[in-house]
Formats: sequence, C-alpha cells, structure tokens
Amino acid sequence: MAPACCSTSRPGQALCTTLPCQLAQSPIAGPGAMAVEPQLSAGGRMAAAAAAEVGCQVFVEVQRAWGDTDAVPHPLRDITDLELEEIRQLKHPPETVSRVMECVHLILGGEGPSRSTGSIEWIAVLRTVVRTDFLRRVRHFDVAELRERPALVDCICRDYLAGPRALKPDRVRHASRAVVAFFGWTVALIAGALPVWPVEEVGGAEARREVFRLEAERLEAALQARQREEAQLAAARREEAKQQEAKRKEAEREEAARQAAEREEAARREAEEQEVARQEEKERQAAEEGRRLAEQERLEALARKKRKEEEALEAEKAGIFSPEMCFWDTVGNPERKFLEVEEGAVKFPHADFVTCCNVLTREPVRRGGHFFEFMMHRLGGEQWCGVTTDNTQAGMRVSGWNLKGWSYYSGNREANSNGRPALHVNKKVVQSFAHVLEGDIVGVLLDADRRGLVFLRNDDVQGVCELLPRNRSPLFLFTHVGAEGDHVEVRRLPPSQAPRNAVVALEQLVGHIAPVQ
Repeated sequence: MAPACCSTSRPGQALCTTLPCQLAQSPIAGPGAMAVEPQLSAGGRMAAAAAAEVGCQVFVEVQRAWGDTDAVPHPLRDITDLELEEIRQLKHPPETVSRVMECVHLILGGEGPSRSTGSIEWIAVLRTVVRTDFLRRVRHFDVAELRERPALVDCICRDYLAGPRALKPDRVRHASRAVVAFFGWTVALIAGALPVWPVEEVGGAEARREVFRLEAERLEAALQARQREEAQLAAARREEAKQQEAKRKEAEREEAARQAAEREEAARREAEEQEVARQEEKERQAAEEGRRLAEQERLEALARKKRKEEEALEAEKAGIFSPEMCFWDTVGNPERKFLEVEEGAVKFPHADFVTCCNVLTREPVRRGGHFFEFMMHRLGGEQWCGVTTDNTQAGMRVSGWNLKGWSYYSGNREANSNGRPALHVNKKVVQSFAHVLEGDIVGVLLDADRRGLVFLRNDDVQGVCELLPRNRSPLFLFTHVGAEGDHVEVRRLPPSQAPRNAVVALEQLVGHIAPVQ
C-alpha cells in the first residue's frame, strides 16, 4: 500500500515528497509495496504537458549551449578497479559517500529503506557495489529506464540534490575522490530524465535548478577537458607532422649521404683491390724469396750438422771428448744414495740427512776446446758450478765456500744473506757476477790446452779466468746441490755454437799463450 502521507493525494496534485511515500510509489519498492502513479484530469494533463515542454526546452537549451553532448566522455569512463575497491572496503563510510552510493544503489534497482530504521542500510548498498557486473551495469544504464520511475527521480531530487543536506561537488570531493564519478553519473541521469515531467510534479523548481546547474558544470568541465584533449591531440598531430617532415628531410639527407658513401665505398674498394693485387704480387715474390732462403737455411743447417758430427767424431777419435765427461759420477760419490742421477741430470730430492752434496762428472776434460751448459731446472738455495782438478771433493765433506776450483757462485736466495753471486777461485771471491735464478743456463767455454775459461749466464759473458797453474791436470765438471728439490743438468755443445762474445773473450785471455805440453 502507499504510505499514509499519500492517502489524501488528489488527481492532478503533485506527488508527495517524503522518501517513504516516493519509494512506495517507485518500482524499486520492496516486496509487498504497491506502485502508485498519479491520476491526472484532462486539464491537469494539459498543464503537465505544457510544464514538461517548458522543462524540456530548458534542458535542450542547456545541451545546445555546450554542443554535442554525445561527444562528452561517460562520467565513469576513467573509474578504475582500485577506486571501486576503495569504496567496497568501506565499513563505516562518511555520510556524503554513503548518500552518493545510495543514489547509485536506488537507480540500479536496489532495495529501499529498511522497515526498522527507515533508511537504506550500507550493507544493502555494498551488495549492489560488490556484484561482478556492477561497472557494466552503471556504464550501460539507459536513461529511458529512469524516465519510467518518476517517484524515484523525485525522491533523489528532493532528498539528495536539494535542501539543507543536498550533495555538493565540493563535499563529495572532500569526502572521497573515488565517488566523484558516481555523483556525476547520478546528476547526468537525473538531468536527462527530468525534462519529461512538469516541475511541480517531479523534482521541484529548486532541485531542478541545482541539477541543471550541476550538469551544466559537469558538461562544461567535460567539454573543456575534451577541448584540452583535442588541443593536445592537434598539437601532437602538428608535432607529429613536423617530425614526419623532419624525418623525410633526414631520410633525404641520409639517402644523399648513402649514395655519396656508396660512391666513396666503390672508389675505396677499387683502390683496395688494386692494393690487394700489389700486395699479392709482393707476397708472391716474398714467398719465393722465403722459399729460397728456407732452402738455403736448410742446406746450411745440414752443413752445420755435418760439421758438428765430424767435429764430434774427430774429438772422440782424438780422445778430446767422451760422453762420460757430461755424465755425473755416482759410483765414486759417498752420498750417492741421497742423489737421483740420470746421465747428465742430477736431483737432490731430500735434505733430511745431508745438507749439501758436491757432484762431479765421471770423466775429466784433458785437452781441446769445449762448451758446456749447466741448466738450472730447479734451484732452491745456493749453487756452485764449474771445473776442478780435485775429484776427492765429491760428497758433503767440502762445503761450497771451501771448494777448490773455478766456479760460478749463484748467490744466496735468502733476502738477509750476505752471499752475493761471484766468480770463486779456490775459496776466494774474485769478481762479482749476476744472480742465477731458476730456469737460467750457466755456460762454460773451456780451453783445456791453454788453460782458460769463460763463464756465461744466459749467453751473457760474466767473467774470465786462467786455470793456474798451467799443467795437464784433468778438469772435472762439478755442481753443488744444497736444497731439497734441486735439479741440475749438464750438456756439451760444439764450441762453434758458443756465443761470439764468449769466443772473443777467451781468445783475448789465452790467445797469446801456447798450449800446455
């Protein structure tokens, strides 16, 4: 049934403006409510039609003032899921937020006021808002549906958009920016529906003025935004056109540059081809020259090898050289069990029981010219190497500092030691030499007939000495190993392979001396 406040309504009279009455008359009323539409007399219907025509003209004038409103963006076009979720999370919303969303709830056909409280419960509003199709419904809502519900439009106008509690844009923005779009949506729908009814029948003059003013402001703001967007779009198009023109000119410049570069590249390639042809000819000639020199070098190497073989054969026939001169003697060495010997290589693997050991060759040098090399594969401490006439010094009984003979002292590897590399002659320091390091080669160029000797380090002459007294005493090669892991190897090379500066130094030393008989 209609509320009591509507029981005295007469045909032609304006609808009751109280909320319970309007909702009872609206199709959105709860179960059991009866929809009541006003019955107008013929005169009343003519007056209502005239008033509706005036209202429509007013609304049309508002629309005409702002142009094509179909081009105005939908109020909810930019609403985001985040903003909608902000509303859904509210348990006790501000009054302004609650009232705006009540309007949305009612327009979408939500439940009316509770019978117990006489107001719309927030939980009922949330049931509408949380529906998965909520945004689709509000965005596609047809204002024609609202024109079939004058009581609802009248209720929203009088209770929400007019009077002391009327919703205002500033209040809405202050309460929550998320519901501003829903407020604009509500105003747009109401403004679109009002002109079909007379002023005194639906909404009232005050509410209509406020609704049309709000809608005009919304349209103005929307159209200004559209004009700004259009201006920005036009500016963007102009800028794009400028950029396209600049790109076109740049493309023309690039094309011209490309053609010029192609011409330059063609000229460069032609020059390169000519240069390649010249280089190929040079390389061909160089290859021929290289083959000729390689053949010449091969023949010379064969000749040198033959000479070496002949020298070695002659030396063996004359008794000047024997391989035993480069093989270390273990039979006559009392500390042989602490050594590892393989022909010309000797290792000192352990220093647990002896601290050092002198190692001599099996056979001495008796006459002729010889060139020996001591290769320091592993050098952990002090090292003496050279020649001696006393083969009784083998073993550990004689220290390196007390050796009799002519030796190259490598120097002490310890930082605080006073032992400096030098030529040692019969326990005496004669001349400073260069330090011998692991991997170095100590050379010995020996003239056993004229008793002269040259020491080298990596083919650099370090010093010379005479083997005094001059006699025919046999000369044994020796080395002194004194650190765990020492590894020394001796080998003989033909004297013709000795460095030229060593040969000159030896000739200057004993060249004027006749061989010992």
